[in-house]
Amino acid sequence: MGEARAMSIDPITVEVIGAAMASIVEETGETLIRASHSTNIKERRDCSTALFNARGETLCQAEHIPIHLGSFLDLVPHIMRRYPTQDIRPGDAFIGNDAYEGGGTHLPDIVLAEPIFVDNSLVAWTVNLAHHADFVDRGHAHIYQEGLRIPPVRLYRGGELPSCRRTCRT
Repeated sequence: MGEARAMSIDPITVEVIGAAMASIVEETGETLIRASHSTNIKERRDCSTALFNARGETLCQAEHIPIHLGSFLDLVPHIMRRYPTQDIRPGDAFIGNDAYEGGGTHLPDIVLAEPIFVDNSLVAWTVNLAHHADFVDRGHAHIYQEGLRIPPVRLYRGGELPSCRRTCRT
């Protein structure tokens, strides 16, 4: 009594689940590339996709751009620190690009994260990172020369883009 029962999963099940997750993130990346209007994404394929569990731990990441491996590891935990889990709903989407606050490696890497729900329970997150064209000067005096820093914030709430007239912090 009081001892946790160890759960054993056979190697075949592990491989099937791993292959399914790898397929999901690879197909997500291919869809992002096909749908993109950005030359960086469409032609250079400068993007990455991943799945995270409900706690924000990496489950699987596509191998599109090796430098992106691990570049958004803190994004979901940062979102969950900023927004209570019970306030996150289906259709919510979060955006960020600030490398100091969980998003990408530099400001042109814009990261989107969306929670995945099953039976109204948060079970996972889908995340993508896409490098957009550099948009400001190339100086090295400070990070703001790369552009606008976006900490991870909610972009969509319940599938709708909120109006700033109602509230700018949703």
